[in-house]
Amino acid sequence: MIKMNNSNRGGMLKRYILFAVIALLLISCGGSNNGSSVAEEEKNLNLAPDFTLVDLDGNEHTLSNYRGKVVIIDFWATYCGPCREEIPHFIQFYNEYKDDGLMILGIGLDGKAKLAPYSKTIGINYPVLIGDLATVKKYGVRPIPTTFIIDRKGEIKDKIIGYAPGYEDKIRASFLKLL
Repeated sequence: MIKMNNSNRGGMLKRYILFAVIALLLISCGGSNNGSSVAEEEKNLNLAPDFTLVDLDGNEHTLSNYRGKVVIIDFWATYCGPCREEIPHFIQFYNEYKDDGLMILGIGLDGKAKLAPYSKTIGINYPVLIGDLATVKKYGVRPIPTTFIIDRKGEIKDKIIGYAPGYEDKIRASFLKLL
């Protein structure tokens, strides 16, 4: 029988701990690309909360279905003056950049009865979705308009609160670098 003194025990304990740490690292890193699920990888991103909302024609739109595109999400209402001022810029952006991978989703917050005639009158050319409280809460929207710029991976890259003349340049610069 081998007798150990305290210094030998301490050295062996350190080796066991080191071995355990290395083993855990090897297990967690095993198969670097294949070993982790998409859900685990997404935890590390600032992913936009997923939602499914209905547009003015009754079609469902799920945000995650737009992965691979740059998405502008705009929370707005017909009674909001700054919202009405920014929408013509979104119409222009969509005309200019939809073929380059831009999608705009306008989330209207005052119901189909008001959103539908207003959208038709001003010629909104992108999907207008009927917003709900759950989606507003997921995004932490308080004042409107609030606009989110989301990259092709679904990660929020910018948030613009409110609108004033010149904000359209900031929004354009934000999404152009992602296209």
